[in-house]
Amino acid sequence: MVVTIIASHFPPNTVAPDLGPKLYNGALSSEMPGFKGTIHLHMDVADAANIMMHAERRPTDGGESLAVWDIYRAEDAPKIRDFIRKYFKDECVLIDDLIHSQAFYFDYHTRSLLSREFGVVGWCIYQRLGDAIFIPAGCAYQVFNLADCINVVCDFVSPESMDRCLALTREFREENQKKTWKEEVSQLSTMMRFCWLNLRKTEENMAATDTQ
Repeated sequence: MVVTIIASHFPPNTVAPDLGPKLYNGALSSEMPGFKGTIHLHMDVADAANIMMHAERRPTDGGESLAVWDIYRAEDAPKIRDFIRKYFKDECVLIDDLIHSQAFYFDYHTRSLLSREFGVVGWCIYQRLGDAIFIPAGCAYQVFNLADCINVVCDFVSPESMDRCLALTREFREENQKKTWKEEVSQLSTMMRFCWLNLRKTEENMAATDTQ
């Protein structure tokens, strides 16, 4: 059987990429104007699975806790950047990349404006305790919590996301050239090489079996 999670092809005697699991503590936030959510709009260099492991009751009414996600299509990123340039001119002055900077959060009014003027509508997902959210690489997303939550995140690279992962790796490297930003831990090129070597070996073994 061919494994489709690219990082799974790393040999056991090598240092595999740091793809998690990682623990995140998310604090209570609000959708009211002026609030900035729990996680600002940004992208991840790889696909990710985010699982809510613990959630407090809502402090306002004791109701069920939720994390509210807004996830946008990867192909809408240029429109989102144009929208930020138009409506957040003052904040853009000292920012290199308007999404990678993680400087913005779109509240309800801002999302409505983005939809009305640029035709960009994200997926709004309500995450409850035990739910897993899968975020494809290159999809801009943001989160606000209705109560304090603890989430576990595991990154992975799927064949369908390889092109976007490569493009994001280049973009993140450019950010690191301008200032100390993020350490590159995905080892994407090495990951692709080991995947190719393993698939080639699998193909050779299958061909040898067919000739017997």
